[in-house]
Amino acid sequence: MALTLRPQPSSLKVLALRYESNSLPGRTLNEVYGSLGSVAETVANRVAHRLGMGPLSAADRINRFFDGEGGEAKERKIAGLRSDQSMIGIKTLRKDCAKLLAYTASKQATRTRIDAFWCIVDVATRYPGLRHFFLETHIVPSPVSVDGLCAFWKPQHCLSPEDAKEFDFVVKLTATCLADGNIAILVEANPRQNPRIEGCNTGLTVVEFLLVTLWSRTLAEPSVSLSVRYLAGILELKSFWLQSGPIFDDVLRKVNEHVCQMLEDLDIKQQAQDETESLMDFDGLDALLTALQAGIHDMTLSRKMETTTLQDCKWYQSAEQVVSLLRFPKAEALFPNAHAWAITDEFQRWFPTPYRVQEFTVVVPVTGRDAEDHEYFDQGGHSVVTEEDDVASDVSSVSSDATSVISKEALEAEPQAAPSIRRNTDNERSATSESRIDPFDRRFFSYEDRDEERDKARGTYLFGREVDERFREAGLPLGPPPVPGAPIQKARPKISARFFKRIR
Repeated sequence: MALTLRPQPSSLKVLALRYESNSLPGRTLNEVYGSLGSVAETVANRVAHRLGMGPLSAADRINRFFDGEGGEAKERKIAGLRSDQSMIGIKTLRKDCAKLLAYTASKQATRTRIDAFWCIVDVATRYPGLRHFFLETHIVPSPVSVDGLCAFWKPQHCLSPEDAKEFDFVVKLTATCLADGNIAILVEANPRQNPRIEGCNTGLTVVEFLLVTLWSRTLAEPSVSLSVRYLAGILELKSFWLQSGPIFDDVLRKVNEHVCQMLEDLDIKQQAQDETESLMDFDGLDALLTALQAGIHDMTLSRKMETTTLQDCKWYQSAEQVVSLLRFPKAEALFPNAHAWAITDEFQRWFPTPYRVQEFTVVVPVTGRDAEDHEYFDQGGHSVVTEEDDVASDVSSVSSDATSVISKEALEAEPQAAPSIRRNTDNERSATSESRIDPFDRRFFSYEDRDEERDKARGTYLFGREVDERFREAGLPLGPPPVPGAPIQKARPKISARFFKRIR
């Protein structure tokens, strides 16, 4: 049986940076002032946003200019960015682009600058041609180059390790986005042609060209992040999903296969994010995955396609793999918007999987000396798979709100197995403790802790009323009711356990 520990999604961070503070005079005051400065900066940014100020508000106004009148108007405005200067609202759009770029100045707070950089990348890739509006403000130096922009935006003071790494990453990404490059030239050449699949004279469509740039590369590379974001912008266009035919189905299959490969490269089936992993543009990939699923959803409904009809489509199998990967816990942490689409009722019906994630809380006695006596058994096997002492150090390194996850592979390895956690001690009074769940027919879930003095203190006495309700919501029958006044009820840490439960 495979069991791993991961933090709750709220504490699982995409980027986890740890550094040692030197024991120098004034360190405590520096930390206090740094914390107070971060709090003040956060409050100021929120107030500015409510007053219509700040980079987020400027980006919202830009988005409303394009998206406020529907899909057809959006595509018309994108196509006319460089050719129709008489378009209503174009002057206001230029002012908002200038304001957004002004928030990248060195006099602004670090978080404000970072937010501004991310906003620039978002709108410049979502609406091809808009990057010229930023360059024409003459705020950035000419001639425009990646190195020149990075030097221009270099921070004038020291940043914390966390801010410094994100700042360097997003500055390079923004510089690559605004500078002339092959990808920008491609998508800006004829925006009306970007979503078109058939009738392409060059052999490959714009979508296929962007997919080529993703091959064997990672999101840590700026060019890959830009290709992902440009591709997301194209898939957000209504005209892309109005197409049909074998060529369209083949291109949609390629899109699904490429993003599926990217998810697998991120080890999306694993239960924890590697703390040493490089910072990546996960928001960009989340936007692409969200646009892909939203488009499939709208296309399926508009064509009134049933599940059996969907399964005959050339792209169905690859789309099913993408949706299945997005249902894993790690996908929920990295790609929350895409994950929300993958678990909707429609997608559960169109792309059914033999498992789903159910979350409920159990109490596992894994502290102190007892932790050394734990062993994990596979009820369908004949040998110990994982020693408890290998896991005990991981348990002590996370908070009491840790999460235990039984992997999908562990459930599929032994179809008749019922994973369990078993504790054996060599005390004078022999005691056993067992927690088990059958994920296949859900016949029972029981917990038992028994010895000579407390023979009646057994059953589910470690579970409170709130936990009992969650068990019932998950369709898991409980054992005997809790025993009032159980002596060890609060002596164990509560560990939130998430099990993959197979659905018949």
